[in-house]
Amino acid sequence: MANYETTGDPGERLYRWTIRGVYLVAVGLNLWFLWEQIKGTPEGEAMSSKAEELKAKALSPITNRRIFRRHANELIYEAVTVVENAQEEPDD
Repeated sequence: MANYETTGDPGERLYRWTIRGVYLVAVGLNLWFLWEQIKGTPEGEAMSSKAEELKAKALSPITNRRIFRRHANELIYEAVTVVENAQEEPDD
């Protein structure tokens, strides 16, 4: 069985990809127009707030990792400072 994506005339492949692109643009515009119609309604505001919650939940591992790294760097800096100060002080 031949792969129709790699065989055939280059013009046919260009035509298929053009149709796919036009289809994706049409679907995207359709969704955008629908969103423009419902974003001011209570249902649209509820969907928007739910989307914000899902976005925050999806990005929380990245945010938590950044916060953890920042606190860890602060602790490492403090530890290095303590060690350097201990080395500078004379032993009694």
